[in-house]
Parts: sequence; structure tokens; C-alpha cells
Amino acid sequence: MRGVDAQQVVSTFLGASAGGAGFALVFLGLVVSAYGALAGDVPRAVRKRLRRPVFAILGAFGASMACLTLAGLWMLWSSGPLLIAVVTAFFLQIAALIAAVIHTLKELLWG
Repeated sequence: MRGVDAQQVVSTFLGASAGGAGFALVFLGLVVSAYGALAGDVPRAVRKRLRRPVFAILGAFGASMACLTLAGLWMLWSSGPLLIAVVTAFFLQIAALIAAVIHTLKELLWG
């Protein structure tokens, strides 16, 4: 069995992180659409409940951008510490996306 090349790992994480960023933006679109559909006389508490998921979604999007940046830097400099940073950032991004999805769905559907 042959080992996985670091460039394959980083390239895969680069593509997956870009997909994760798009996924985060889809959930941001859901929240913005729901917020925009509210009538003008809706109580502030309802509006506030719809704004809360935005921070989780933007955090997940930021984690995606961090992973993309680190992967791009690794492509330029191929350093060992950068590879560890890319892998770490990728798994943090996955965790942030899961948290953002759960939080968003909880606020939109069961809030």
C-alpha cells in the first residue's frame, strides 16, 4: 500500500474547504431570506433570534477561508508546519460547519 502524498491531501482539503465556504453561504442565504421575509411589525425578539445564527455561519465561513489561505500558502512553500496547520484548520472548519448548521436549523425551525 502506498502512502498519501501531502500535495494530494492539501489539494483535496483546498477543494473541500471551498465547497464548505459555499455551504456556509447557502445557510447564510437561508437566514437572510427568512429575516427579509419578516413583516415590519415583527417584535425585536423575533428579529434578534434570526440574527444570532449569522455569527455561527460567519465563523464557519471564516474557518473555511482560513483553511483555503493556509492551503494556498502550503502550495507556495510546502512546509511541514503549514501542512499541520492545513489539516488542523480543515477539521476545525468541519466542526464549525456542523455547529453552524445545527444552530441555524435550531433557530429557524425550533427557535
